[in-house]
Amino acid sequence: MTRTAASVLLSLLVVLSTSCGSRSTPPKLLVIGIDGATFDLLTPWIEAGELPRLGALIDSGVSGELLSVIPPLSPPAWTTAATGVNPGRHGIFDFLRFDPDSLIAYTETAASRRVPTLWTLLSERGHRVGVLNVPMTDPPDPVEGFHVAGLPHTDQEGFAHPPGLETRLTRGGYLLDTMGGALIEGREAELEEQIVTTFRHRKRVALELGAEYPDLDLFWVVFTGTDRVQHFFWKFMDAAHPFHDPDLAPRFGDSILNLYREVDTAIGELVDQAAAQAQASKRELAVVIISDHGFFGVHRAFRPQSFLRNPPGDDPPITVSYSLETNAAMLYVPLRGRERNATLSQQEHDVIVGDIKQRMTTAVDPQNLVSPVVFGARREEIFDGRYVDKAPDLLFLAREPYYLVNEEGDKEPFGSPGFSFSGHHGIRGMLVAWGPMFGQGRLEGRQSLIDIAPTLMYLAGETVPGYMEGTVLTRLLTPEYLSQNPVKRDQSEARETGSRDLDPVRMIPYLQ
Repeated sequence: MTRTAASVLLSLLVVLSTSCGSRSTPPKLLVIGIDGATFDLLTPWIEAGELPRLGALIDSGVSGELLSVIPPLSPPAWTTAATGVNPGRHGIFDFLRFDPDSLIAYTETAASRRVPTLWTLLSERGHRVGVLNVPMTDPPDPVEGFHVAGLPHTDQEGFAHPPGLETRLTRGGYLLDTMGGALIEGREAELEEQIVTTFRHRKRVALELGAEYPDLDLFWVVFTGTDRVQHFFWKFMDAAHPFHDPDLAPRFGDSILNLYREVDTAIGELVDQAAAQAQASKRELAVVIISDHGFFGVHRAFRPQSFLRNPPGDDPPITVSYSLETNAAMLYVPLRGRERNATLSQQEHDVIVGDIKQRMTTAVDPQNLVSPVVFGARREEIFDGRYVDKAPDLLFLAREPYYLVNEEGDKEPFGSPGFSFSGHHGIRGMLVAWGPMFGQGRLEGRQSLIDIAPTLMYLAGETVPGYMEGTVLTRLLTPEYLSQNPVKRDQSEARETGSRDLDPVRMIPYLQ
């Protein structure tokens, strides 16, 4: 289907959706997550007509940048989108959590989430919901409807509700996402096939469950293959990448685009299905497409451990044991009384943390005199809430095209990135909203993931819980819809002591 044809079809669906139902009836909500999607990558393809369904939604809807959290990783990001609070309140910062007594890293799960998700709140208020493959949701929530959890999975059981659904999915060959992975030279085709096959199973199940549950008030599905293919195949489309192979580029240079083409088709099929169901039930349809973070190619590696232990100039080395690191964008400095065998007093700890922050944010790559770190902060400068103490001591954002690498040993502080990862996460994700209640055009400024849950609560016709830090994105809405449906927030639900009443990400000067 051409982009023009897709635009005509979507315009017709808008007319049908607008002509039925009343404004007092909440719309049917379809939320599609595209892990790692960024307009930096997609806009040229959309303009070239490669992604007609997404392009048509953008043309007839409203879109803009969607800021991720810090760190821009799937577990804290998707959890913030689903809860409306920052990681300091929902308690999830990474794929891993550490036991300070044993110094052992454990896989984080949804059991560590300390704030209810949007779909749980809606289910408790009488709505039918469906959730498919949202990261950091295993074990699944026992909602009224269904919930198929996303990665990480500590085992191959207990990932779906109701239990009978899990049996069906397993027998049908449904594939769970796996953690980690690597691109092995000579086995590129094998990894590409695994990513594509997993996506196709996800799409099939999404359409099957969408058809089986036509009365859903909210259906939230996430496609994660886009993140994986960008991590591993970016270098094949990026001629400037140090590991770009012109001999392999003809075969794998379009691997990322090809998967997005399939995602685009899936978007169209899911929207068409939901639109037909909305029309049959005389409701409007609201489509919201989001990503948890952006992406960029990584051409240079910065190794903080090597840099801190072998600093340039006259700075003395910092020899603190970094036994609790998850990656080099998040550093833990062991503190006496917190980690086993740690010897630093609180005062000594604070001095070293401040020194590391200063050195990291002023580091310069001698090859090009560029700073690899665009932003760095202590945890209390970013997060707010009861679980700030669970966060790393320091967090950093890499400047494009740098990757902060967690590597020990004798390697130089700066160098080429590893062979496997050629793309990594940026903080600028994407938002697209389509439906008769939304305006049209490109939004100025930046929205935040923390706004997604309160906005969806509002669209579902519910009062927004007072504890949610995000705001309803009223700039997405038409004045008519907003005047007929004023925002309601439950102010009786007290916020935690010390709440800033703002999204912490918005407080970072770099992001303003």
